[in-house]
Amino acid sequence: MFDFFSRLHLLPHIDFACMTHDPQYAGCPPDMGLIESFLKYYIKRYGQQVLSQWRFEYSMPFQEPGMAAFSPGEYALFCEKLENLIHRLIPHASFGCFFGSPMLPWDFVESMVEELSRRHMNLNYISLHLYPYEPPKDAGRHHLILSTDPDFFLNYIRKFRKIYANYFLEPLPIYVTYLQNETAPCPWTNDSAFMAPFLFKTYTELYRDVANIAYSAFSDIIYKNNSDNPYFSGGNGIITFHGIKKPSYFALFMLSKTPDRIFYHHKNAFITSMDENTCQILMYNYVHYTAAHCLNSQEQYPVYQIYEKLQSGNIIEFSFDFSQWPEGSYRIQKFILGPKHGSVLDEFIRLGIHDDMLPIELDYLDRNAGMDISVEYIHVDRGTRLTARLAPLEICVYVVYPIL
Repeated sequence: MFDFFSRLHLLPHIDFACMTHDPQYAGCPPDMGLIESFLKYYIKRYGQQVLSQWRFEYSMPFQEPGMAAFSPGEYALFCEKLENLIHRLIPHASFGCFFGSPMLPWDFVESMVEELSRRHMNLNYISLHLYPYEPPKDAGRHHLILSTDPDFFLNYIRKFRKIYANYFLEPLPIYVTYLQNETAPCPWTNDSAFMAPFLFKTYTELYRDVANIAYSAFSDIIYKNNSDNPYFSGGNGIITFHGIKKPSYFALFMLSKTPDRIFYHHKNAFITSMDENTCQILMYNYVHYTAAHCLNSQEQYPVYQIYEKLQSGNIIEFSFDFSQWPEGSYRIQKFILGPKHGSVLDEFIRLGIHDDMLPIELDYLDRNAGMDISVEYIHVDRGTRLTARLAPLEICVYVVYPIL
């Protein structure tokens, strides 16, 4: 896996929370000897300079949702020891600590911030894990309640920042190192068209408030399949067990093509630009969970009922005025993703395919899981407008190039 990362010049993010000899790692301290052996092996394999570009953290293990494995003092002590170990072997390594998650009560999060600030560690970033669940009132409650607030992540980050500012004079970059939309036994929404606007919405809401957002970029093979269906597990991977690309794959593909500079941001759209004549217009129609599902999101349900768990939503119309653009000819590349394009699960439901899928049926799903891509040409003058209509759960991207 790390060889694969290296060939693509990707930077691994290593969380040492699970690195222990004990298979029941929840509640076990980190195994410093095992971690040191791990680091020495990869220093020998890739060199110290390469590993100095990797990111390392030790996140809080959970005994079960809402119940942290350690007290803030115990956790801070483990982080301090690990930070000393990593910087002894890799002096310029990027090291961060887990500071909070909606899985923990706010008073527990504040205690962690206070304890970590008191130790004056040499941190490069702080880490948050985001789940859309209401924080428990106390550390003993582990019944998860999905939030009815569609802007939950943004509101959580901003409340955390206020707590953080009370203890740190110079703010460190905030990394969202784990992002998940729900932890239900069979979260079919991970495999459905829901995930594309979810990722667009999360990115556009948080890009001003956090320095980095991480999302699992591998196959569902690495997840435990809690489903009776061998083809779809609801895991957070962007590719199914049989190698079929999910909507999240295409959403991340679109986001990876956008420049970092966002010069226009609306509730359901944002525009990025590389220069004054070239831009990408990204639009999405996000639909949140129903209130009934939020109250009992841990209930298992059949795959065909997935959209009963989401609000109905409405068609959104967009109109962009090109009157301020230089007059001339432009090429527009259009990408559309939604229930009719890019969603393997929607095809699976529509065809009524059962668990005894044949290779030819898997191949059919694979071929029908792509984006709808088209190219058109327009002449821009003072009266030119670009319009789009998005159904619920759709995303659309226009890439506009001048023709010189």
